[in-house]
Amino acid sequence: MVFLSFSSVQKKELAIVLDIGSGSVGAAIVALEKKQYPKILYVTRENIAYYQHLGFKRFLGAMLHALETATTRLHREAFEHSNLSGIRARDVQHIHCMLASPWYTSTTKILCYEKDMPFLVTNVLVNNLVEQSLLTSQERKLHENQTNEPKTIETKIIQILLNGYETAKPYEQNASHIEVALFTSAVAQEIGSRIQSIVRKTWLNKKISFHSFALASFTVTRDLFPKNDNFMLIDVTGEVTDIFFSKNGVLVETCSTPYGKNSMLRDTARTLQTTPEEALSRLRQHISKKTTPEASLAIEAAIEAAGKQWVAYFEKILSYVLEAESIPRQVYMMADPDVGELFASWVHKENVGRKTLGSQGYSVTHLTPQVLGEHVRFVRVEEPDFFVGIESIYLAVLHALFKT
Repeated sequence: MVFLSFSSVQKKELAIVLDIGSGSVGAAIVALEKKQYPKILYVTRENIAYYQHLGFKRFLGAMLHALETATTRLHREAFEHSNLSGIRARDVQHIHCMLASPWYTSTTKILCYEKDMPFLVTNVLVNNLVEQSLLTSQERKLHENQTNEPKTIETKIIQILLNGYETAKPYEQNASHIEVALFTSAVAQEIGSRIQSIVRKTWLNKKISFHSFALASFTVTRDLFPKNDNFMLIDVTGEVTDIFFSKNGVLVETCSTPYGKNSMLRDTARTLQTTPEEALSRLRQHISKKTTPEASLAIEAAIEAAGKQWVAYFEKILSYVLEAESIPRQVYMMADPDVGELFASWVHKENVGRKTLGSQGYSVTHLTPQVLGEHVRFVRVEEPDFFVGIESIYLAVLHALFKT
């Protein structure tokens, strides 16, 4: 196994990226080419059907419908109507399914190995540690008769420490103690199978891979901001908010709260006695300062109530996961453009954990397509999609390391 970090792309590949979230499904065509950053040639996005009362079975069905709609539209507009000059459907080599919450589970393990005398750290030694850990997990599942366990989709080393210190080139070095941070993620077999069935309708004989958005967003954020090893990465999606915790450059914890953009809109709509769609429209008008003073007061009151609900979930996560002294000050926020600054302001205003942070409070950076800078190119794409951009950068990393 090798590390995940920015690198140059080793060979050309045309890939389909499917961003499967809790509020929408994105579908994109991405070109990965030697010694160049990824190029996003086409993007479409389909919202997941919105329900006032959301059960998981209905939620899963709505996501799968959005996935089928997005993949069908991509194929029709980009290939059948020849919107992409010189690129054909048969040129596609790989389908990457990027899963956000709640469609996957993940964990990070720290594997340790030490001896009294220094030893040579090799790729074989580290791989043996990883394989032994995976074998132990499999044996435990068999012993507990867990026959319907989720299917593992990722097993990635995200850091290696030699004698407590990180090094860019740990192999062929001497050490008496090593620590390997191993990230694994899994998808429920039913969810994975149903996603594959939909993808196969359009891409019958193409390779399909699954990835977690947690590892993709963490890896890219860590490498975009290398001076900040300790941070929180907050991903506000449709129905949930994911919070990823990085400590010393390792993704040590991933948590989810059942409150996202759609949840906020439902609560705001109830307060305003209107529909969630109308609530979003009023919110956008309020943000752009196109409302009357009376209307602004009403929407501000409704938003404040919803914000307190979201902050309550956020605070509960912090109290459950972290010791007070370990709350990172740096926060990176990912959210749809129309609500990103709003959620970021709640973190600023409420300053959860302020007793340990002192008067400084959090330093919140709202991540946007512009933050990705030169690491990705949107070619003839009218509205750059931040989430597809993050995923494309991450896939370029994998492509360079593993020649996928």
